[in-house]
Amino acid sequence: LRLVEQARALLPEGQALSHGLVMRLAESYKDLGEDKASDRAYVQARQLAEAGGHYAIALHAVCGRMLIARRYGRLSKAVALCRQALRTIAEPEERSRGRLPVAGLVHILLGRILLEWNELEQAKETLTRGLALSEPLWGHVIRSMGRAALARAVLAQGDADQLPDLVDLVEQPWSAFTDYVDAL
Repeated sequence: LRLVEQARALLPEGQALSHGLVMRLAESYKDLGEDKASDRAYVQARQLAEAGGHYAIALHAVCGRMLIARRYGRLSKAVALCRQALRTIAEPEERSRGRLPVAGLVHILLGRILLEWNELEQAKETLTRGLALSEPLWGHVIRSMGRAALARAVLAQGDADQLPDLVDLVEQPWSAFTDYVDAL
């Protein structure tokens, strides 16, 4: 933590690596349970990343803040963070440059909260959008998390006939993982 802070202090303001160091600082604070300091660092990382045109990092910082808010039961704040980031970062970037895969993670995290709130149709739409954006660039865990949440939304709406397809999608990455573990 001290080394990251020292490295950050050595960089001139606006230096390209600065947002990455502040992001690492936010993650370090989060790992230590220093959520207030982590949240402040995520805010700074987002500002630096946006200023430098590094929108994927900015969205990662939003995800960090959203997860902290969610941990403390501040679901309305978490939803507001996600929606605001999608509106001000992801949508303009997608219009100008095309697909921004990290926006898929924001959609999946948002969709999981909407599912908790029993906003099933909106959760399904949000989760489906998140999966479409993130395929195949994100790890199996994140995609499986989104697919599992989508399956719960479908089941809650009584659309059980769609479940076999969704269950296959959720299980598929895990079978590759267990094959790897078995090989060890």
